Amino acid sequence: MLKDVPTIAESGFPGVDVTNWFGAVARSATPRSAIQRLAAEIARALQLPEVSDVLTKLGLSPAPMSPEQFDAFLRAEMEKNGQIIRKMNVKAD
Repeated sequence: MLKDVPTIAESGFPGVDVTNWFGAVARSATPRSAIQRLAAEIARALQLPEVSDVLTKLGLSPAPMSPEQFDAFLRAEMEKNGQIIRKMNVKAD
């Protein structure tokens, strides 16, 4: 969106993929029907012009996922970031 700002790869970090994302999570004991309903309502809301227009103006690209897709996405993010943390030997204080 910022045409004069170089990408991360152009800045000397090829292969680095940094994406901000937002998601809704629930306790593992949440009934499956409630999770399905929440996912459906979020997807429906993201299609409303008054929601999607605001998000687009903020530079966001809504990409609703099913609960199963979001679970797989979260697991992949944890693995990816875990590898970076281990490689960089990051320790919590």
